[in-house]
Parts: sequence; structure tokens; C-alpha cells
Amino acid sequence: MSTLIILGIGFVAGAVLVAKFFGKKSGSKTINSLTDFYINKINQIILDEERKQNSNYVGGSFKIQLVGSDEYRCSYDLYFEVDGERDPNLTTAQSQNRKISELTSESQAELRRERTIEFEIDHPQKK
Repeated sequence: MSTLIILGIGFVAGAVLVAKFFGKKSGSKTINSLTDFYINKINQIILDEERKQNSNYVGGSFKIQLVGSDEYRCSYDLYFEVDGERDPNLTTAQSQNRKISELTSESQAELRRERTIEFEIDHPQKK
């Protein structure tokens, strides 16, 4: 079973946070600030999924991908083991395309060079 979610859509608080983050002036975001922003939200998704589905998070990744020459998008894949199921469940999400000009010139250059920047997502620490 897999679930598709559009990042930043579906819950009002998340949409407001995304709007505030992306409302910052153009050229002010780094790859690290973008990753930190999304990882904080993804960590909460992991904990919520474990609680709601009575599952265990087993791993996942977060990606920033160049789309064409002047846009990028963010996505994640999260895998959960559920009792009694043979294969892990996949929860995946993807943002809408964003203008690469939102990123600093250094981050734009890195993304253009790498085309895809991927980070493993560790299990978040429960609070």
C-alpha cells in the first residue's frame, strides 16, 4: 500500500508554514535551510504515521531535484513496517515545482551540478 501526499497541502498549519518559508525574499534559501525546513515536518509525519497506523518507521529519503533549467521540487519516500504485512508500506510526497531563483547562487550552482540532492531520513527522536 502507498500513500501520496502533496507537500505543504492538506493541513492548514503546514500550508501556513510553507507560505512563510517560501515568502522570504528570492535568493535567500540554501539547500541546508530547505532540507531543515522539510525534515522537521517529515519527522512529525513519521511519528504521526507510527501512532495512527501502529507501524514502525524503517527508513526513507528526502530529495531536492532540478526540474528543467529553472525549477526544482522536493520529495520524500518513507517506509513503514506494519504488523502482519510482508512488505513495508510506502508514504511518498512531492512539492509543486518552485523557481530555482528562490535559492542562493551557491545552492543554485550545487543543484544544477548535482541535479538531485538526496538525504537519508533517520528515525526522529520522540519528544
